Amino acid sequence: MSKEYPEIDEAIKDFSVVAAYIPQKIPLREGGKHPYVEDLNKVQFKWHVQLNYKGRKVLETPFSCGIGCFREVYTPPARWLNDQLARFKLMLRDGYAYNKGDGLLLKGDRLELKLRDVVWSCLMDGRAIDNACFEDWADECGYDKDSRKAEQVYRTCVEMGLRLRAAVGEDKLQELHLAYQDY
Repeated sequence: MSKEYPEIDEAIKDFSVVAAYIPQKIPLREGGKHPYVEDLNKVQFKWHVQLNYKGRKVLETPFSCGIGCFREVYTPPARWLNDQLARFKLMLRDGYAYNKGDGLLLKGDRLELKLRDVVWSCLMDGRAIDNACFEDWADECGYDKDSRKAEQVYRTCVEMGLRLRAAVGEDKLQELHLAYQDY
């Protein structure tokens, strides 16, 4: 059961999201006894999302989340067995929940993103506009100050923050941060 967040839901009522699932495979690792990643719980489901505010596009961005976003449809086992692995592979490939039925895996509901998670993620990334410079942001977020890749991530986050602020205004942006403070 999903936890209720009435303050957040009220603050994001004018937002909407359009998401296109990007099919995934379980990443393989080289050598070893088992060819899959060490921890399948770290595998990411990926989408391309468009965030809208009052019917207008605010931004488009890749979005990813782990299996924890979908506890309602799938709880990862403590130990992965072949049938659980097959089910998980289908979920990653298709973006749908799969349920056991008569020895078969039956396609269930599409894995749907929660609007509040997408807005929260964009807000957190967009907080880069609150930092005075890249070096401050890198310190706060644990990035290497000498990394060009980290600087590109920073620039992307600043752009996201600027787009959000331009779309909703400073007052609404502050309202959103306040609503999400305990999320």
